[in-house]
Amino acid sequence: LNRYEPTAAGEWSFWVDHPWYSSTRYFAAGVTLNYGHNPLQYGPVIGDKVDAAQSVSVIEHQLLGHVDLATSFLDRVLITASLPVTFLERGTAAGGVTPMQGVVLGDPRVGLMLRLAGQPYRGGFSLSIGAQGWVPLRQFTSSGVSGSSSDSFVRVMPKLALGGLSHHVMWSFTGAFLFRAP
Repeated sequence: LNRYEPTAAGEWSFWVDHPWYSSTRYFAAGVTLNYGHNPLQYGPVIGDKVDAAQSVSVIEHQLLGHVDLATSFLDRVLITASLPVTFLERGTAAGGVTPMQGVVLGDPRVGLMLRLAGQPYRGGFSLSIGAQGWVPLRQFTSSGVSGSSSDSFVRVMPKLALGGLSHHVMWSFTGAFLFRAP
């Protein structure tokens, strides 16, 4: 249900990849909080909107945290990990979905980025390639996970990241696609 995937720990952006590579700073850690209001509603759709008068907020309030770790070495390799934790879901059961009770883990995400050219925080242009993968916890256990926090299959996202720092302007562009089994 949650669609927000924060960038790697140590990056200056919360959403757009701008990878960091270092031969001196080897490790970064962080926690990102994410709140969603009405991320899941059940009811008739009129046009492209849910009819608010007849809809039910299945998930009305949702609070998540992402525990993020990253390490860089050889000034070219960035390895990342993120674990989403759902702390709170409140709403009304409808359509076969019930808000979860208690703390629930989401699918852990691991990633690898390789710097091919330039240095994102030191030059006007850089090029990096990489991928992220999500481990489906539901495949291994049914306790501490739910249908809205874990997927049924492995997901993979190859990425291409361009970025740089020029004249006090930091820019970044990421192209990726998510492969998810049906």
